Amino acid sequence: MTLSDCQLVILSGGLGKRLGALTESTPKSLVEIEGKPFLQHQLELVKSRGAKRILLLTGHLGAQIENRFGDGSAFGITISYSRETEPLGTAGALKLAEPLLGERFLMMYGDAYLTFDYDLLWERLQRSVRKAVMTIYKNENRWGRSNVVYDLPVVTCFDPTPQGQESDYASRLKPHQRFEFIDYGITALRKEVIQALPPGHRGSMNDVFADLASARQLDGLEVRERFHEIGSPEGLEEFRDYIRSHPLS
Repeated sequence: MTLSDCQLVILSGGLGKRLGALTESTPKSLVEIEGKPFLQHQLELVKSRGAKRILLLTGHLGAQIENRFGDGSAFGITISYSRETEPLGTAGALKLAEPLLGERFLMMYGDAYLTFDYDLLWERLQRSVRKAVMTIYKNENRWGRSNVVYDLPVVTCFDPTPQGQESDYASRLKPHQRFEFIDYGITALRKEVIQALPPGHRGSMNDVFADLASARQLDGLEVRERFHEIGSPEGLEEFRDYIRSHPLS
């Protein structure tokens, strides 16, 4: 099976508070970059990798996203939507969308631009005996705080503390463990992970990942390509520079 057989879920409901005035009346996914909303850059990239079926989880100002992209036919893909009416967190948004989820799917963040081979992740989930496969990057705290302990092939510890907030999680590690990797921004999941959450669940996928890692149910797939993101003003400007010099062919 290839990515064309896969459902790709994009979490596009974030408030984008760190971007200040840019997201007061515009969803983060619609911030204009080089003449296009970020989400269009993202969709064009995943389409070039073979994705055809996209589920967008919207929330804050979500109607703007739905009005802009519609059913996806203008972009040569199929788009469906699940919209929060109140903030539920990333895990809560997936629980709300549970009836729309496939038995296996890829989940990526709505502020991430990831240029790796998506088929590798999708194929890895098919072979894995575990419930999920997380892409990881050997970050060593260069771009954001490293939050993953990786013992090939398993993620053995995941720090659920949000990026940008102080964490004491490193003090809980065993002497031989070290946070060297970071969550790259896309994970392959079996639907049972979301089905196990209680009805009306609110919370972050970070906590779900931490639980999966503790249970040794989270495989890791190391990615060599650098990730890009627009979740911070610094990341946004860096992505602007990147996309100017790396237009999608």
